[in-house]
Amino acid sequence: MSPPDSVDRPITQYKDQRSGERELLSGSQPDTSSEEGDYAKEEYEDDDDHDDESNSVESNDEGIFRPEQPFVLRTRTDDWLGIVLDKLARLINGNLLQAAFVNAQHLGIDVQSMKSGALMYTPRSTSRSLPAALTPVQLQSRVAHDPIIDAIPHARFRHNLLSAIANQQATPAVLSCSTRGSGAME
Repeated sequence: MSPPDSVDRPITQYKDQRSGERELLSGSQPDTSSEEGDYAKEEYEDDDDHDDESNSVESNDEGIFRPEQPFVLRTRTDDWLGIVLDKLARLINGNLLQAAFVNAQHLGIDVQSMKSGALMYTPRSTSRSLPAALTPVQLQSRVAHDPIIDAIPHARFRHNLLSAIANQQATPAVLSCSTRGSGAME
């Protein structure tokens, strides 16, 4: 027995919509023959008995559609999501580094020092008038650090980073590597 038209129409529309979304995301219809393809399978199991009577459409259910086959939810694997997140991380990192280069110009740090990531000490006396957000904290002249830290426009954050380095809770090399790890500096 086929489901009533009022129930069948929304389900068909939903299936068509999901199919269109899959085509847009993957560029073509996914291969559903294997579970290790672009889509992972998750099966929905009903708590009721799985005999033919509970899974078929009956008039006593009044508007509840129970498919004869178990519901299969297809979701994108982390491969596609990972690509999107990687692009987003690169964009954020690129914007951070672009802002750091502009701030470094205000501080008088040359581009090659910023790109190299060689550890440095910030000079104590600055004759330039700097924005308050870029004024060096005391630890910047006492702790060797990546010059990108000087370009961060948040004094408390710079102080906390340098305190972690001074207390050996973080190493300058690891901090530099994680900041520059996206390849946006090249």
